[in-house]
Amino acid sequence: MTKENPKVAIYTRVSTEEQKKVESLLEAQKEALTAFAAQKGYEVYDYYSDIDSGKDFSGPGIQRLFIDMRNERFDAIIVWKVDRISHNNSDVIRLVDEELRPRGVKLLVSTCDIDSSTANGYMFISLLGAFAEYQVSCRKDLFQFKKIMKKEVVM
Repeated sequence: MTKENPKVAIYTRVSTEEQKKVESLLEAQKEALTAFAAQKGYEVYDYYSDIDSGKDFSGPGIQRLFIDMRNERFDAIIVWKVDRISHNNSDVIRLVDEELRPRGVKLLVSTCDIDSSTANGYMFISLLGAFAEYQVSCRKDLFQFKKIMKKEVVM
C-alpha cells in the first residue's frame, strides 16, 4: 500500500437495541467518519457496517473488513467510538496486537482523534475498551435488577 495515498476502511455498527433508528444512525456515523477521513487526508477504500450487538466479531460487515485487511486493501480502519468495533476489551486489544500492528494497519477513533499506532492512542483505546465492557456489564446488572424488582412487585 502506498503511503502517498493512504486508504481507510470505514466501519459503522449499531446494536440491536438501536434498530428503530438504524438507517439514520448508520448514515450519521458514515458521514462523520467520511469527513474525518477527508480531514486526515485519507481516501476511503470501502464502507463496512453491521447491525449487531458488538459482543464479538461475527457480523458480516466486520468479517468482510477482516478479509480486505488480510488482503492489504487499506492502511487504517476508522470507527466512531471504540465500542463500535467490540464491547469486549480483550477482543479490541487482540485485534490491534495480533492483526493490525503486524500488518501496519492503524485503528483510528474519530470521536477522540485516537490512533492505535501511537503509545498514547494504544493506551486510550485500551481504556475506552475497558469502559465499553464495563458499561455493558452495568446494563446487564440493571436489566437483572429490574427483572427481580418486577417479580417482587407482582408477588
